[in-house]
Amino acid sequence: MKNFFGTCLFIGILFGLSACDVFAPDTCRSVVCNDDNGVFTCVEGDCPSNPCADVICSNGFTCVDGECIEIETIPDPCEDIVCTSGFACVDGDCLALDPCTDVVCSNGFACVDGDCLALDPCTDVVCSNGLSCVDGGCVDLCDNVTCDDNEPCTEDACVGGNCVFTDVECEEGFNCNTNGECVDDLCVNGLDCLDGFTCNSITGACDPNDRCAALGHVCTFPEVCVDGACVDLCNPVDGDPVDCGTSGFVCDPSTGGCVAE
Repeated sequence: MKNFFGTCLFIGILFGLSACDVFAPDTCRSVVCNDDNGVFTCVEGDCPSNPCADVICSNGFTCVDGECIEIETIPDPCEDIVCTSGFACVDGDCLALDPCTDVVCSNGFACVDGDCLALDPCTDVVCSNGLSCVDGGCVDLCDNVTCDDNEPCTEDACVGGNCVFTDVECEEGFNCNTNGECVDDLCVNGLDCLDGFTCNSITGACDPNDRCAALGHVCTFPEVCVDGACVDLCNPVDGDPVDCGTSGFVCDPSTGGCVAE
């Protein structure tokens, strides 16, 4: 409803709306615009056509306002790179593929470097009471193991199947005797011995430092007395004969060293 001057009358008492807003027909009120490429807005009762509805663009192009425009692309860094077997191009570099990617191993096996290897049967086994896991079972590794070094002053024990020998520890003023017992140190009061003798803490006697002299050993050449025993230094019982190699040198039986002839 318009006045004679061509302007809309304002009806303030009717929700603050102009007469044009109230009485003008809504041409898009019952119009719904749809298209395969989206929903379009109604304009004055009409649905605008989609300029790209029937446009098919080739790879690398897209339709804009009815025209095919080239899409800006980032160059593929791996486009011209050929990697050897077992490698794949990643960001322009040939990286080794995981050899186990497509490998499926049966139960009890795991893939390592592309091969199915048997798992350690003791991986998830927890043994108690000093037992150790062997082939998936808990066993005592010290069964049937006897440890004895024939030394009275050591404590002999088996640990994990191995023999361990520990010196007997005596309190201050005591020493371990030949029976493996801690007895009074008979030298603790500072027994004075002559030169060449040392106090024996077990017997309290002054023993000669030279066991060979004390035992009265007399060895037959080429043997010499070493720590109370006659031995051939040039031909040891538990080793190879001394080899002086170069001509003109021989082994000295008194030292076991090589000397000039």
